[in-house]
Amino acid sequence: MKEFNPKHRADQYQEIRTEFFRSNDDKKDECMDLIEKSTFNLEISPDQMWSRIWDKPLFANTKVEQARKNIELLKNTPLEIDFRKISSDAWKIRWNRNSNFKWNQNGAYELLGDEIKSFFDKTHPEFSSFNSSKRKIAKWRIYRIVAAGSRLLKLASTTNKPMKKIIENAGAKTPSYEKLHGIFNDLFGLGTITTDHVLTDLGLSIKPDIWLTRAAANWGWFEPILPKRSSKEAVMKFFNNRKNVYILIEKVKSILPYIAPLDGCEKPTLREVEYVMMQSQKAGIKWENLES
Repeated sequence: MKEFNPKHRADQYQEIRTEFFRSNDDKKDECMDLIEKSTFNLEISPDQMWSRIWDKPLFANTKVEQARKNIELLKNTPLEIDFRKISSDAWKIRWNRNSNFKWNQNGAYELLGDEIKSFFDKTHPEFSSFNSSKRKIAKWRIYRIVAAGSRLLKLASTTNKPMKKIIENAGAKTPSYEKLHGIFNDLFGLGTITTDHVLTDLGLSIKPDIWLTRAAANWGWFEPILPKRSSKEAVMKFFNNRKNVYILIEKVKSILPYIAPLDGCEKPTLREVEYVMMQSQKAGIKWENLES
């Protein structure tokens, strides 16, 4: 693989960013909103951390628009605003790993608490919007939300600054993304891709989806192993290897010190770079001006 020059790649990124916003000025507010919502905060409280975690299982293995419809129905309910309550026995749900059902089938889960039973029966008084809708939410999604809430409660019983404690336990001021990902995945049990999503909203990562990874390929960041203009299938195969995902995230982190901040921002962020890479790829903006 060719040597990755962070300053050179930062220049490349900034030219693409300039071109993207020149032709998509209406996207700047959306980008700024995402940056604001995912600012890294070492002093984040348990409740603030929960606000960035709770809905992520609703995005897993489904289309974004479907996830957002479910999230809208669950806003201002205990699932969003009270991880302590959903960690109680009233919300107990058990995953029977020895059942004949797959992990994502409702039959694999047993509802044990009265409140979680009433949630799925659509009779829980605190879920009026969900109750009156025709939508259904798979038990495995609620299981993961409840389990993550219980794990956060356990962490919150030892500190009111969970992020600070997690970073300290990682044993380094700036732990590698691979190490952070392992810690968060072990801690909350959300799975590989959902953990990427959580860490992105906490300001510690980028979501390595097909658009972002194709941008990295087309910008020549992994030549000659992954050539520019590689097929979608080749890009997916390359990044199915988690080692390559970790390398990509570290490369994005390495260009940040060389990027001029957007107007209205104190400094460049991972969320900004993620947004520009994804959206410029979707918009068909090609990189042909600088050497790779």
